Amino acid sequence: MAIRDTCPAGLRDDLATTRVEEDGIVYYDVIDPASGREFRFYEHEYLLGRQLRPGRPLGDLAAWVKWELGIETTPEDLQVFVEHVGGLGFLAGVAAVPAPPAAGQAADAAVAQFAAVAAAQAELADATAIPFAGPAAAAPPGRAL
Repeated sequence: MAIRDTCPAGLRDDLATTRVEEDGIVYYDVIDPASGREFRFYEHEYLLGRQLRPGRPLGDLAAWVKWELGIETTPEDLQVFVEHVGGLGFLAGVAAVPAPPAAGQAADAAVAQFAAVAAAQAELADATAIPFAGPAAAAPPGRAL
């Protein structure tokens, strides 16, 4: 994957944001009112997200993160962050990645996939099985079992 030099977009203006503090840790719960998709950001992630601007160099953003948040990062790390936020559908003009199925649906799909693989393996084993003639046929020459 090629590394982007700049931010593709900024956070959408219509996102609903709530600041939450639990056990001394500050989070921001962000909800897309159109899709209902939500995500909890750590405070530093949310503050970083607010700095995303179309065309802003990721190297410049990395310097801001170090200066303002005291966190060492790289343009490559920031690209991963931007792709994640974009995948949530939280960036202006960037389509969201479809949400995964609900937990129950995911489990059902995983079980069905496992069953299909197991059935295919059993069918393959039956088709390639070598008939077993019993212990006497399996003994090396000159040795009895």
